[in-house]
Amino acid sequence: MRIIKTAALFSLATTLLLSAAASAAPLDEPVDPNSSAGGAIPPGARNLFLKAACSADKVWSNRTPDLAVNGNRKAADHWAGPPIPAKHTVDLKTPKKFNTIRMITYFDGRRGYQYFVEASTDGKTWKQVVDQRKNKAKATAAGRVFKFEPVTARYIRTTFTKNSFNDDAGGHIVEIEGYMIDPAARPKEPTGAEALSGATGSVNERYGRSVRPQLPDSREWSAVAWRGERVHGQFAVWTGANLKDVTLTTSDMTGPGGKTIPAASVVPFFVRYTVGAGQLLGDILEPARPIDLPKNSTRPIWVSVNVPQTASPGVYSGTLLVKDAAGRSVKFKLSVDVLENVLPEPKHWSFHLDLWQNPWAVSRIHGHKQWSPEHWAKLKQVLTLAAQAGQKCLTASIVDMPWGRQTQDAFGSMIAPTRNADGTWTYDYSVFDKWVEFGLSCGIDRQINCYSMVPWGNNLYYQDAASGKYAKITAKPGSKAYADYWSPLLKDFAKHLKAKGWFEKTTIAMDERHLEDMKNMIALVDKVAPGMKITLAANKNLESIIDRIHDYCFAIRFRAKPELNLKRAAQGRQTTFYVCCAPRRPNTFPFSPPAESTWLGWNAAAQRYTALLRWALCSYNIDPLKTTDYPRRRWPTGDCFLIYPGPRSSIRFERLREGIQDYEKIRLLRQALTKQGPAALAKLDAILKTIQNRDHTNVVVKAKKALDALSRKTKTSAK
Repeated sequence: MRIIKTAALFSLATTLLLSAAASAAPLDEPVDPNSSAGGAIPPGARNLFLKAACSADKVWSNRTPDLAVNGNRKAADHWAGPPIPAKHTVDLKTPKKFNTIRMITYFDGRRGYQYFVEASTDGKTWKQVVDQRKNKAKATAAGRVFKFEPVTARYIRTTFTKNSFNDDAGGHIVEIEGYMIDPAARPKEPTGAEALSGATGSVNERYGRSVRPQLPDSREWSAVAWRGERVHGQFAVWTGANLKDVTLTTSDMTGPGGKTIPAASVVPFFVRYTVGAGQLLGDILEPARPIDLPKNSTRPIWVSVNVPQTASPGVYSGTLLVKDAAGRSVKFKLSVDVLENVLPEPKHWSFHLDLWQNPWAVSRIHGHKQWSPEHWAKLKQVLTLAAQAGQKCLTASIVDMPWGRQTQDAFGSMIAPTRNADGTWTYDYSVFDKWVEFGLSCGIDRQINCYSMVPWGNNLYYQDAASGKYAKITAKPGSKAYADYWSPLLKDFAKHLKAKGWFEKTTIAMDERHLEDMKNMIALVDKVAPGMKITLAANKNLESIIDRIHDYCFAIRFRAKPELNLKRAAQGRQTTFYVCCAPRRPNTFPFSPPAESTWLGWNAAAQRYTALLRWALCSYNIDPLKTTDYPRRRWPTGDCFLIYPGPRSSIRFERLREGIQDYEKIRLLRQALTKQGPAALAKLDAILKTIQNRDHTNVVVKAKKALDALSRKTKTSAK
């Protein structure tokens, strides 16, 4: 009871995740598609290729051959030899016997390589030991392990025959490792640190399941936070034995004068894996409960610390304990330096977050009948999770299939139009009304976006009373059929919204439509329902109509115009930007560097946007817990959802929320520094000028450090 009461002081979404942990099903993760019959490398095995002499027939810039054997498995540390074909050779100086190779080629989530590996004692006669010339899989941080009959060789030559991204880019090796592993050996069951060990990781990295990460030997983590802020840490544990019932336990964090951040606000998660784009992806935040960990595996652990708004400033210290049923354990020290400034609750954030919700997907993925009590209960958890990230827009569909059947679960209409036998129309708003009232109750109460008056294919559906059939017409904006359908609906809808008190917060929302269609649609709205607001996400230059758009969202590829954004904000209008299946970077895919999600919030602040739009919060594929791929569309894996069934949060969702928190901190600092004068404000603007659309992780790390330093010197008002 103490935990529930304490957690209730903070995020309801966190409370829901904690309660979900008590009844969670056994962890059922997919097999790594890149695992080989050879399996993992046993702990303590000696890498015979480490620090060996190397050569290559081609070298690009400073990507020298020796980088492939220096023991550094970070993607940026690799040999590069453009173009294809390219050859890299390891010279052991004296012949050595080995039967296992681990090959880690450059990995970025979008490319794979075809190659073969040969061994030779004299550099003249070669024996092939690995053949990957038909490989179709994407490269991953874990690499591939190949086992073969023992060979004795001095030279090991890798020949690249294809780079799926671009053959002109050549071949790339992060690490090539060689081992002699006795298949008959039965190693002693490890104990102590050999059985379970760990180290503090980084929230900017993703860790593989089958490779021990290269981390400093430290079990201490620290962060800086405002009061009311959520901060994150990531840790990794690895096993040399099969571990049963591994648990995560956090302590109270004790601070000045014995004050505490309660353990219920220090929330641990196991990072759960799914498969996408041919690789294993650690993205899902699984609420902490006992799980089994197989030997020779790595398990990342995520911890979110929700700092109370009422916490006294100062340093708070606590622990994270990882322990299995046999009593083996690893303990991490946690420390948060709480500053004086207070971050408001998410409902008071100004960031106009718009992540589209799909209630039909939530119904199907959880096996609940549409609009049943069980469905509404699950939707409450989903919408609460979004609201706690600052979600301000409720997604409502006012036509059937506004985007056709592009998603696994097509959006249905929340308004049911009926054409009566006498040619008049009646409209049933019961689902729309319940959805809106429900969304408002979950805290998503700033804007109601109604999609769409220009649906895909211009298809419009209704119940025909005369025939008793569900009918369809195809009507292009500007046509008589279009006006005949929409005019009575708009008049009645506007009247209904005004009666409900929702007219001022409702918009007719459009997504990537053509200019002429937009003009014709706007003309009809202005004629039939004057004062109705319009929202548009534009992938074309439609600035000629921007003055009529209340909420205008630019595709990120368009050059930002801070002066325009500020002008519109002063008029009470929203100007935002969006990412979707493009660009490849920066984005929020499960393979994206996690800091890219945070960068999006910083970009909004730097370019004076009022927020970010992402087209899909929860338009799930068949089973996101098994794969994030969506074969029906050639979207990057994981494009159509940010959270997972449960609902479960994700690393990318939490990092996105982190960027929104930073946006709010910047807003409050700007208010305070403006009062101090131009010189003071220039310090904040100098930080924002560093936010460039490149090298996103380093940009975010440096900017956050500078923002923390500025926060220590600047007192803000929590409004």
